[in-house]
Amino acid sequence: MTKAPTTQIPGVYRRKVGDMVVTAIADGFLDGAIDVLRNIRPEDATEILAASFRPARRTPVNTFVIHAKDRVCLIETGCGDYMAPTSGRQRANLEAAGVDADDI
Repeated sequence: MTKAPTTQIPGVYRRKVGDMVVTAIADGFLDGAIDVLRNIRPEDATEILAASFRPARRTPVNTFVIHAKDRVCLIETGCGDYMAPTSGRQRANLEAAGVDADDI
């Protein structure tokens, strides 16, 4: 059984909530089209993103591991590697975070 974590590591964010430990695990990201944005001209959105060194409308995909009462559960399963080449990192990041997927 995977023990509840007690430290932070780069790329993984943990937060204690009462008796639970919630760990955010990155699955990757998806770049989307600007034209889905509302109340802003596409040119203005592109300019704002470029000024912030962002190549596109980027959406991070995260999953969450919860350790509570000697149990481990996964909230959201990510999008796997079939949505974009920038996603599908969940399994490797679970391992990096010290979480055994078989314990979920």
